[in-house]
Amino acid sequence: MNLAEGAFVWLHPSAATWHRKSREFFADSTNIDDQSLKEKIKKNEDALESNILMQHLIKLGGREAVDEFFKFLIPVMSTIPFVIDPYRMPIKNGGYLECPVINPLISVTSVEERRLMMEKYEATIKGNKLDIWLKSQNTIEFLQEADKRFQEFEANGSSLGVEISQHFLPRSPSERDPS
Repeated sequence: MNLAEGAFVWLHPSAATWHRKSREFFADSTNIDDQSLKEKIKKNEDALESNILMQHLIKLGGREAVDEFFKFLIPVMSTIPFVIDPYRMPIKNGGYLECPVINPLISVTSVEERRLMMEKYEATIKGNKLDIWLKSQNTIEFLQEADKRFQEFEANGSSLGVEISQHFLPRSPSERDPS
């Protein structure tokens, strides 16, 4: 369905429900004690052992690395702006739909990379027709909101004494391990 008036990837209502429940789960788990965390991890051991990221963590730091990963992840997971929810997404014929929209800026971590990505969107959506102008304006407005949410997330992590991009988010291509 080509309903959006811009470059938006929005969640189907059932996916939106799942997304909101998972955010609630992580938000409710922020004050979990070490023993309860270990019990939750143990309960899901089979799923974790088949997970490539968990295999890599175990290889690098042993079984304790998994516990440390989740101790770090749980407090910040509900605040990571994977999805901008709710977002008042413009739709064709002048209306709006309040829905969760996937944040394309989540794949880059530096302010400079986000700025470059936003410039690429702006350069791609151009033309002399009114509908193209509207789509471009709506898309850039969304990206500005997504960038703002990302900055809030980074500030929140810094206030916790955590440099989130170094621990969790994908690094820029020049910083990635070539192996």
